[in-house]
Amino acid sequence: MTVWTPEMGPGGSADDFGFGDLDDETAALLAAAAEQAPDQEEQQPDSAAADEPQGPAEAAAEQEDQPEPEAAEPTPEAPARTAPDVESVREAAEEIAMLDALKSWVEGELKIAKAKHAPMHADAANVGGSKTIPLKLDGVKIGTYNIAEPTIKTVWDDEAVLAYAEANSPQNVYETVDGTTAARYDDVAEFIRLTHPELIKREVRPAFLTTLVDQLDDECRLLDEKTGELVTLAKRLPVESDGSGRCGWVRPKGKPTGREQLIAAWRSGKFKPRGALANPAEPAPAESDAK
Repeated sequence: MTVWTPEMGPGGSADDFGFGDLDDETAALLAAAAEQAPDQEEQQPDSAAADEPQGPAEAAAEQEDQPEPEAAEPTPEAPARTAPDVESVREAAEEIAMLDALKSWVEGELKIAKAKHAPMHADAANVGGSKTIPLKLDGVKIGTYNIAEPTIKTVWDDEAVLAYAEANSPQNVYETVDGTTAARYDDVAEFIRLTHPELIKREVRPAFLTTLVDQLDDECRLLDEKTGELVTLAKRLPVESDGSGRCGWVRPKGKPTGREQLIAAWRSGKFKPRGALANPAEPAPAESDAK
């Protein structure tokens, strides 16, 4: 009996081939599969046809369906630069020159006025006790003129404070070389110490002196912890005010500052200028005199 295999291809019926010892149900299933094979081959797509290139007519039709790309807008050309009007350039330069000249003049007049009134302001601070002068516009405070206050200066006794520091805080004593920068180099300083010890000077560190100032009693004395004695290390000298000062302007939130208010009042004619500004027609002093 001939046994059917898939290599034999379709065709025939279950009776044309023998299926050996297969049972009747299995043989019927194999026969049905053989009959359906031709139908499946006919339904498979033709892959060769799908891969064939398009013809010119088909390609042209597809290109007609696609939207044309938008043309780029032309970039506007920058306007050509032209030389400014000569008269406008000259007027702008004159404006800047006038402001520069006035600034120099005002600065000179300010320096002269401060020097002129310094002795009076010094007496006001040293004798009268007036150190803060209110500045008002129409009765409203717009700032203050603050005169330098008299102070107290501490003058150290170099020998006494050096002896105190060496006994109580030797780490705050260091050596320097008089009149030279050689002490910046350790090897040079050591050489000078060995060959010219008279050039070596021992001093107290300035930071340590700043600490001691607050510890001095009314007579500028400190307790020597080694000896238990009070040692006078300095003396206090009064330093009078030199009459110099500076302006402080109010700065109200959301409103013009005191300086801006004063300038606005002067420009509007509401505030009467004083001093050099009151007589602008008078010849200005030479720059050498202003200095």
